[in-house]
Amino acid sequence: MTVADLEVKLANTDELVRQMEEALDEEQEHLDDVGQRLALAVDEAKELENTCATLRAHLLRQMEETEAKEAKVKELEAQLACQEEAAKKQHLAHAEDLVVQQQTKDELKKQLDQLCAALRKEQAKNEDLQEKTNTAYQEIIRLEKMLEEECGQT
Repeated sequence: MTVADLEVKLANTDELVRQMEEALDEEQEHLDDVGQRLALAVDEAKELENTCATLRAHLLRQMEETEAKEAKVKELEAQLACQEEAAKKQHLAHAEDLVVQQQTKDELKKQLDQLCAALRKEQAKNEDLQEKTNTAYQEIIRLEKMLEEECGQT
């Protein structure tokens, strides 16, 4: 093998080394980009988890409030039923007593209607919060799949 042959082989080797270094640099840039996107996706997933936890806590508070209001409604319904029964038993009593009882009944009915309206409003809020929670969970699942795909490509 001559010096010229060796010089050609050396030049070819140098070119090959240069091409491999370029390929390594491109791959490192790609890995850096994937790492940044992965870090952003992790941050976003953490934010979504925090949002889910906040929404879950709010939903639980709303459910507790709703249960308390439902108990109040039942209590008022029981009171209303008792007063209706008392009104039936005292139908022969003085007319003024009947008027007072009717006013009490009307007030309880009004409170019951107000509580029922508030309960329906709370239930609508709870449904909205449940929908937001489901959406957030779906987003977390989507991000996790995206992370798995990104990790699988590198």
